[in-house]
Amino acid sequence: VECPAKEPGSARAPVSANCTSNPDYVGYITPNMTARTPLYEVNGSYVALEPEKVIEVFSGCPFEIELRRGENIYFKFNRPSVEDEVLLTWDFHGGKRAIIFYSWHAVPYLEPGGQSYEGYVWQGGLADEKKWPRDVNTFMDVYHTGVTGYCGAAAPPDRPQDCIGPDSPEENTGFWYMTAHGYSDFF
Repeated sequence: VECPAKEPGSARAPVSANCTSNPDYVGYITPNMTARTPLYEVNGSYVALEPEKVIEVFSGCPFEIELRRGENIYFKFNRPSVEDEVLLTWDFHGGKRAIIFYSWHAVPYLEPGGQSYEGYVWQGGLADEKKWPRDVNTFMDVYHTGVTGYCGAAAPPDRPQDCIGPDSPEENTGFWYMTAHGYSDFF
């Protein structure tokens, strides 16, 4: 506690010139801007056979989402190197919360007709973070998640499976897809 009390600061992070100078940067995302497009395997690569409406977000560039209960926002970000670890931070306002589903292999979804995701983040608080560290001993981490089980260096010898990405079959790189699903009762 500080006396006298300081003026409350903005809960929104400042946006750097590196973000605003990028023509693909989107700082505010609503559900009608995105749509899930199934990805299909073609010659070992996953491709969308229809135009995607998945927003690319960029490392170090904050973005806001407008999300109501039952709505989804689909986004992706690039993990260019096997050395990169992912850290996701959030600050939900007004008690609104979302669950984040993720997948390397397709845009994740949870719908009455079915589901497809490799994992999820159920936020512990309105303002928090989730870090996905690399496991350099067993490699059983999110960076080695395959279509079924683990891939690359973490795949069992009797079920080898390459990871996806342009740089290494041993560990996933490239786009990591996420879906924010609104679930809070406060919407």
